[in-house]
Amino acid sequence: MFNDPKIFTNTTQLAQQIELANGSTIQASGTGTVQIKLPHCILELSNCLLVKNLSYNLISLGAIMKLNYKILTQNNNTIFNGTFNSGNFEVTIEGNKALATITNHNNILTLHQTSRHPSPEYLGKMFPTLTTTNLQCPTCNLCKITKSPFKGAFPTPQRKLQFIHTDLFGPVETPSNLGYKYCLRVVDSYRSYVWTTFLKSKSETGFHIQKLIQRIENQCKEKIANLVSNNESEFKNHQLTTFFQDKGITHLTTAPYTPQQSPFTERGNWITITKARCLLSDSGLDKSFWAKAWFKRPPTYQHLQPFGCLCYYLNNQPQGKFSEKGSEGLFLGYEEGHRAYQILDRRTEPQITNDNPITINTAPPKDNHPKSPTNNLLDSNVSTAVPTNKKGDHYEWIPKEQPPANEIHGENTISNELENMEKHQVWSPTTIDNNIKPLSTTWVFKRKTDENGNLTKFKARLCVRGFHQKEGIDYDDVFSPTGRLTSLRLLFTLCHLNKFKIEQMDVKCAFLNGKADKDLYILRPDGYDSHQPHQYFILNGSLCGLKQSPRCWHLELKKALTDIGLTPSLTDPCLFFSKDQHKPMWLFIHVDDLIFGGSWNEEFKTKINHRFEMEDLGQIKYALGIRILQLQDYISLIQDKFIKNILEEFNLTDCRHTTSPLPGNSKSFKHLPSKSIDHPFNYRRAIGLLQYLVQCTRPDLAFATSFLSQFLEDPKDIHFNSVKHVLAYLKSTKHYDLRLGQNNLKHQQNHILGFTDSDWGGSEESKSFSASIIYYHGTLGWRSHKQKVVALSSAEAEYNAATEAIQDLLWLKHLLLETTNLIPKLTLFTDNQSTIAIASNHVYHHGTRHINFRLHFIQNLLENQELQITYLETNRMIADSLTKNNPYNKSIDHLKIIFSNNDLSSKEE
Repeated sequence: MFNDPKIFTNTTQLAQQIELANGSTIQASGTGTVQIKLPHCILELSNCLLVKNLSYNLISLGAIMKLNYKILTQNNNTIFNGTFNSGNFEVTIEGNKALATITNHNNILTLHQTSRHPSPEYLGKMFPTLTTTNLQCPTCNLCKITKSPFKGAFPTPQRKLQFIHTDLFGPVETPSNLGYKYCLRVVDSYRSYVWTTFLKSKSETGFHIQKLIQRIENQCKEKIANLVSNNESEFKNHQLTTFFQDKGITHLTTAPYTPQQSPFTERGNWITITKARCLLSDSGLDKSFWAKAWFKRPPTYQHLQPFGCLCYYLNNQPQGKFSEKGSEGLFLGYEEGHRAYQILDRRTEPQITNDNPITINTAPPKDNHPKSPTNNLLDSNVSTAVPTNKKGDHYEWIPKEQPPANEIHGENTISNELENMEKHQVWSPTTIDNNIKPLSTTWVFKRKTDENGNLTKFKARLCVRGFHQKEGIDYDDVFSPTGRLTSLRLLFTLCHLNKFKIEQMDVKCAFLNGKADKDLYILRPDGYDSHQPHQYFILNGSLCGLKQSPRCWHLELKKALTDIGLTPSLTDPCLFFSKDQHKPMWLFIHVDDLIFGGSWNEEFKTKINHRFEMEDLGQIKYALGIRILQLQDYISLIQDKFIKNILEEFNLTDCRHTTSPLPGNSKSFKHLPSKSIDHPFNYRRAIGLLQYLVQCTRPDLAFATSFLSQFLEDPKDIHFNSVKHVLAYLKSTKHYDLRLGQNNLKHQQNHILGFTDSDWGGSEESKSFSASIIYYHGTLGWRSHKQKVVALSSAEAEYNAATEAIQDLLWLKHLLLETTNLIPKLTLFTDNQSTIAIASNHVYHHGTRHINFRLHFIQNLLENQELQITYLETNRMIADSLTKNNPYNKSIDHLKIIFSNNDLSSKEE
């Protein structure tokens, strides 16, 4: 009898009741032939029954012997003697031997304790030769009193990993000896298999669930379809929601205050606690060892020992030749991942791990039951399969066979991608020589969302494993330019000043349009027609993953845009413009995204559609994680959705309100007490996300992010708390938007303003921070960083900062001159009179002789009247907020000018 209809051939429908050994019946729905692949042949069984509700497949040994097959067993040990009669094996069991196995209650109780206090029913399933009906364990009677269980509310699973139940219990009033307070249990309801891990805090839940899911899927070679948990925040957060979406796992939750809906975890928690309670009570160990009283994996019986029993182990560091070689300890459990024992040394009381052979004292509890022979109690060579739990009656509210979400959409996206490959003639089948090593490929899946975070489509990309490429053989040049965000903000400003509509287009299958510059060969990809005889392909175009693919695509796109009539800028090769003053247009490229605005948008879209397969996204609303609003008076750039995702990822959506990026004591961390982070927090990722915010729309975070990035290698808890403070500030200010195209400062249209400042000696960690802001109808560029040279005075520090700011001013001037034919004037504001005096005075200064090269650079600009340096009071210097952590009442006026926004009051939402 078999339970899988897919393995049947020549199936005939059938309705037949089959009576089992316990008197119950099951329904057979068909009959047919099943072929079983053996190591050296194929076993064909006819007249097999299809029983879908059968937990295990059943094969008749008698039927196999009738087909002239022999049945061999390992170890050549005789378990029973019997005869083969009429297709059945008849075995006679001696009554006195059976009685001998049940008379010694003392040994059964010892086995019960050694097996971690299972119920009599499960002990009988583990060891069928025992009679455990009358087993009475005083420890269990004290520790396992409970109410009657509830039936579950989820349907009966039909395969492994279809339903995974998880729950967290704790905090335990007595932390374990290693500091654990929580226990996380994951249960596969199909086979009731349990994975367990221990946590020190609730915040570790998401990290450990991701690790467990990866390990479970690797072990079982199957994908998890559904995960069931309660509604607590440790399971319902952005980190796990994103992880479940990427893995294609459906997250189901129980109703509030109804834990009985998930009996696998709730009853499992009860089992875990009661077993630990029994083991601690039985062993007499302190309650702090509760985490060691539960195995993380079911060990075999041969090395099972009673928890907390006396043991002796080999001491690896004896004191002398005549000193004792062994030490006395208490047995705690087994080390996961390798064969070693966890032992508590009775003298020094540290927990140690020892892989040497140990001698366990397993003296049973004293009992007055009669003695009887026990040599036939157990044969260690016999193993028995334990059947699954009896299934309850469940209400089915989802399909029985529910594949993971990735599989549903993956098949469609893969077929679409392969069709695109054929359409673009990316490869050609070929044969290769033995000295050529083809590259392998893999599939990468992605979800695309809109400006509100809503899912728009699924994408699949075939990627070459380019890390196997060899320089000089498989590739030469790989450089491909990346556009500067300052150029993109300039495009927004110019289009708004000229009242041009800004639109966006996406190139479909961009990399497939690139032309291969080397003869590269790949293996036949997974999902490609397996009936094709060809195993190897030569690439005609570029594929994702190849080191030269970005360069090949950029060259192809550059040629197409040049043919249309656009010219790449020499200042930023990712910014294209029209030289025809009667048909102005500016276009910014980011890989396969085109952002453009001009007087001939429709004509451009028609021409580019003739060259590539495009997706017209219309007026731009969302790009690079930035939400873009084209209003009448200005263009607004905001990243509120991006900030919301960051807060959800780090579980800080309910954090407190704050008005400054850093806490008040963050001027120096050097002398403050701190310790290493003892919980999983991705400090590096948090800084990376903040840096991207700074580059796009949030100059107010520039100093805080640059300052905290100094501690990436070894962050302490004080740095972790400072990052959380920055994220709390983000929550309060996520409505901040950067406004371009409006003018809060009175200056002419062709005037670029620069603001520079330096905080010399302000922080012991940084010594000197410099900052600059470039303003042209709105804030276009900014920087804040630690100075790379040591300044000997505040004047020198300010002078170095001014030099860097002037470099940015000149870069923007050249870009404007090239793309608009405007010759803008440059004005630099500084709050240091010494800087102006040094730059304007040609007299030799003994204190500035070591900065003469920078001196000549600025003086030449002043002599040629290409630059003007003007003094600005410190309280009006907007760059001051990018060099230090200013309080809210001091920085708010600066931020209103930086963001060109008078409504920047903090909001707690």
